[in-house]
Amino acid sequence: MSRLVWACALASFACGGGAGGGGTATFEGTIRGQSVRPADAVSTPFGDGRLIIGNVGGSCALMSASRQPRNWATLDIQLADQGPTGFSPPAGTGSFTIVPASFTGQFPAHWAVAAFDMTGDSCQNLVGGNAVSGTVTLTSKAGGAYAGSFDLIFDSGDHVTGTFAAAHCAGIETFFMAAGNNALTCG
Repeated sequence: MSRLVWACALASFACGGGAGGGGTATFEGTIRGQSVRPADAVSTPFGDGRLIIGNVGGSCALMSASRQPRNWATLDIQLADQGPTGFSPPAGTGSFTIVPASFTGQFPAHWAVAAFDMTGDSCQNLVGGNAVSGTVTLTSKAGGAYAGSFDLIFDSGDHVTGTFAAAHCAGIETFFMAAGNNALTCG
């Protein structure tokens, strides 16, 4: 779980709208020998743009109930526009440059962070990693649903690419707030 929570320092997690159904995604490559076989893709625009691609279907309903799926492999991407007073969700489509988690310089106008996480049967963190370079291209954003592609290099040197057509999920905020309070249920 720790890889999904690390980005809390960069953003607040909130969203609006309904629970929504699942989206679709592709994922090519491996990170530390592991891959995500996408069964779902969900997103939200509140606070920052948040996209989660995972190997478990129905993830929005689970996140809305503060439940972390067992054996969950996820690619967690945040997208933001940088303004003079801080960051905001993407105002439009375009290319978002990956900044590493330890980044301390001037943020680009459109930036992103990405983390990979794989948990086990009791929801313990087994494998994780952070993207250190690459881009996420947002081609559509409507009603909190994001579509586009990604091309990422991770701290392990692994390179992954893919596409997404995510469904809007209001439960992402609930999930990350529960994670921050150590209030997630495993299962």
